[in-house]
This record gives sequence, structure tokens and C-alpha cells, in this order.
Amino acid sequence: MKKISGYFICLIVSQTLNAQEPQKSQNADFSKNPVWIQMIDDTNANFFEVKNAFTLYWKQHEMPSEDEFEGKRGGNKAEVSPEEAAEVQQKIDMPLAVRKYRIWCMQMSPYVQDDGRILTPSERIAAWQQQQDMLKQQANNNPFLKK
Repeated sequence: MKKISGYFICLIVSQTLNAQEPQKSQNADFSKNPVWIQMIDDTNANFFEVKNAFTLYWKQHEMPSEDEFEGKRGGNKAEVSPEEAAEVQQKIDMPLAVRKYRIWCMQMSPYVQDDGRILTPSERIAAWQQQQDMLKQQANNNPFLKK
């Protein structure tokens, strides 16, 4: 009986440890690949997960310089291999992606819920409409605004 209960406990512990493995794997992927670029285009993305992916990626890579943010694209257009061409293209595109991420963060921050969920466009419109209705009601109840 003790062997069975010991085996059962080991099984539960191993399952618990395996359940935590995807988080480590996901963080490793975030640090190796700029998945945050695709995440900001996903309407169902979690704001905090996108920020985490961005932060983890730039801990392992060098952030583009301010000159690159200004769109200064110099360089020689000599023949390069496809691998080198892809790397050069990424160096050109990355400053733009960082700028897009920063703008996305500013635009989305008012719509982030406590759990990181971002309000959908229809939810944003509904909230705006509710606010407009409330403002009209307050204006109608204000004696200084009545004619």
C-alpha cells in the first residue's frame, strides 16, 4: 500500500512540474524570437503577455539606436546571401516594429483590464456611448446649462 501511495505522490508531483514547463518554454521562445511583433496585431492578445514578450526579447538582443528610429537607412547594396539579406531586412524593420510597439502600448493602455485583456472595438464603442449618454444626462440636470 505504501508503494502505491508513494507512486501516486510521485506521479502528482511530476505532473505539476510538467504543467509549469510550457511557461519556461514560452519565455525561451519570447527571448529568441520577436513574437511580440505578431502579438500586437492579434486582437485577442493579452497586454501583459505582449509586454513580457517584448521585455524578454530585448534582454537578449541589442535595442536599435535612436538613429535607426529616425529612419536613417544607410548601407551598401552589394550582393548578399539570402540569409544575410534576411538579417539586413530585419535590422531595417526592427526599429519600425519597436516604434509600432510603443505606439500600440500608448493606444491600448486605456483599454487594458486588470487581467491584461484589451477591450474589443465594440466594447470601446459601447463604453464611449455610455459615457456620452451620462454626460448628456448630467448636462440636462445642470440648472446653469438650461435655457
